[in-house]
This record gives sequence, C-alpha cells and structure tokens, in this order.
Amino acid sequence: FYYYRKSAGDGSGERLPLVGAAAEKRPGRLATWHLLAGGLAAAVLVLAAWLAPRSVVAQVCGYASAAVYLGAYVPQIVHNYRERSTEGLSMLMFVVVTIANITYCMSILTAQTPTHEYLRKYAAWLLGAAGTIGLELIILYQFYIYRHSHAD
Repeated sequence: FYYYRKSAGDGSGERLPLVGAAAEKRPGRLATWHLLAGGLAAAVLVLAAWLAPRSVVAQVCGYASAAVYLGAYVPQIVHNYRERSTEGLSMLMFVVVTIANITYCMSILTAQTPTHEYLRKYAAWLLGAAGTIGLELIILYQFYIYRHSHAD
C-alpha cells in the first residue's frame, strides 16, 4: 500500500493510506465528486465521438485533457498554501515531471517547423504540458518557501 506521509492529525502518528482496503474505509465526499465528474466527462466524450468528425473529437479530448491536467494541480497548490507545508510530497517527482513536460513541449515544437496550422492543431497538448510546467514551478517554489516547516 501507498501511504500519505502526513499523520492523521490526532497525535497518534498513524499514517493515512492512499490506496487499498484501508483507504476505502475512509468515507469522503471527494470520491463521489470524482465519480460524478468522471461519468460526466465520459458521457460528453462519447456524445462528441458520436456526433462529431474524428478531428473534432481529438481536439475536444485534447482540451478536456488539458483542463483536467491543469485543474489537478490547483487543489494541491491551495492545500500547500493553507498548510504552509509540502509535507508528504516528493520534490523529486515534481522535478522529473517538470523536465518531462519541458521535453514534451520541445518535441512538439521541434517535430516540424511550427506553422500557424501546426500550432493550432497541437495547441491543446501544448497548453496541457506548458500550463502544468507553470503550476509545477509554483509547487517547486512552495517546496523552497516552506522548507523549514517540515518537522523532521
């Protein structure tokens, strides 16, 4: 099982499980919202695939992916800000993901001469990767400014 490194907050020192049977025992409204959002997204994508040409479906999926990918970082940034801590996060993971997104953007921009049509075609994927670079840099900055708040 994977465990969140932050303690349960009750002074017991217990670690909170992220996955597995123990994690399923923790009730949460967030899981319900994830299921509803996932079901809605799947329904929209199936409808789009049924009604629209293939290139439109690809663009819709690309922009939906970018929106979800970008939106996934916001709760973590807000949580870090409120807690004034990055405890439980792996700085190495954020460094590696940032490098991966930089190289992904570079691969799109250097695959061929970036004409207006080419950039328009790949804008959704560039938005998702380049946008998250900015959000990852914010989290890396939070590692820096909250580095003394860890109780090591």
